[in-house]
Amino acid sequence: MAGDVLHQIVVVTQCRYTLLGLKALMAQSAVPAEIIQVSRPEAVTGGSWSVNDSRVLLVDISGTPKEIARSRVFLWRWLGLCTRGLAEAMPWFLLENDRGKGRHHSLTSRQSVAHLVAEISEVLLHPERRCSCPDAEYRGGLSELQSEILNRTLAGDSVYEIAAALAVTRQSVFASRSALIEKLGLRNRLELMSLTMEDFL
Repeated sequence: MAGDVLHQIVVVTQCRYTLLGLKALMAQSAVPAEIIQVSRPEAVTGGSWSVNDSRVLLVDISGTPKEIARSRVFLWRWLGLCTRGLAEAMPWFLLENDRGKGRHHSLTSRQSVAHLVAEISEVLLHPERRCSCPDAEYRGGLSELQSEILNRTLAGDSVYEIAAALAVTRQSVFASRSALIEKLGLRNRLELMSLTMEDFL
């Protein structure tokens, strides 16, 4: 029917069971929602979205270090698009194994089914109450040096090789790598090393 609000949950997850579980959860909700799985942030902006659509982004940051890292890079890239006006901001959640860090935008799989359904449904009905400001969440883009170090790290170069190729000290490589890990929202070097260039394309 024209003018109807279409509720949509855009999901970033590599786990088939998480996706199936979410569909089962929302099947119990009084707020029916279409579940859309995406793997690239451009897919969120490239769809034919209506102004009447009510959408929420759910980013799964549980699983293996690689799965967590890919989801965090997705979020970093999407927030970057939002701050540049290339994507429309929408409410978003992180789906974590637990809520130990107390993130404002987090859900945890340990919550009851009723609580998860109620919280997601509330945001779909009232997205204006939880639509965060991307500028406040985005850690910024990478500098030219950080981009070079990232590319060479993902190509398998050692710190010594990177320092020699870029004519900088090893200490500079370590410092820049730590800074880019923080910007990407990653937790450690293990998550960084689990990524490939395809995760940034």
